[in-house]
Amino acid sequence: MRDLAAHGKEFWLHSGRQIRSIKELRDALRYVDDSIFYFHVTSQKNDFANWIRDVFEEHDLAFRINEIRGRERMIDALSTYIHQQSGGALSAKPAPKPSAQSPVLGPTTTGSSPAQVAARAEVAPFASPVTQSAPVRPGMIGNAKDEPNDQEISQILDRINKILEEEKRIEDQGKEILRKESLLERVMNTHREPIELVLKGIMMGLAISIVMIIGYTVLFT
Repeated sequence: MRDLAAHGKEFWLHSGRQIRSIKELRDALRYVDDSIFYFHVTSQKNDFANWIRDVFEEHDLAFRINEIRGRERMIDALSTYIHQQSGGALSAKPAPKPSAQSPVLGPTTTGSSPAQVAARAEVAPFASPVTQSAPVRPGMIGNAKDEPNDQEISQILDRINKILEEEKRIEDQGKEILRKESLLERVMNTHREPIELVLKGIMMGLAISIVMIIGYTVLFT
């Protein structure tokens, strides 16, 4: 069994961790997140099986784990293979858990270098194309909404004309009221003296009648 992958044939996990041997792969799978594992193992592909077949030429092992879709079963299969190759001397020391701050890189294939992985990360399958809109010149925003069309202008002018007509009608009514008040005042001033004379005559007649009634009463009592 080839212990280490040749330079440039390392396997790069989607988390950014480098794998150089089957044992390192087994140890890494013990701690890797499910999202990372299932990034490399789907119903259509198994990146781990392809890497083992192409780099280490372990076709039997690659065939076995190619049918596996669960992480624990894959770890067991790799552990069995390592145990058989080492004559039963398995290393009990697990690999260190990758840092949570490891950079997230894109999908890899056999023989990918770190630079290639970083380049593919920029076009990860979850990224969607971005369409850049045309630049908007200053002063154009809102012009289509702010500028009224001919129909709106006509409606505005009609409302203004109606307001002016209503104001003129109210003004004319005010002038008519003032004219009638002035006329009434002149009429009152013109007939004030005759009315006063009539009232005085009536009062004098009533006074004379009262005096005569009193006189007759005294004479015939």
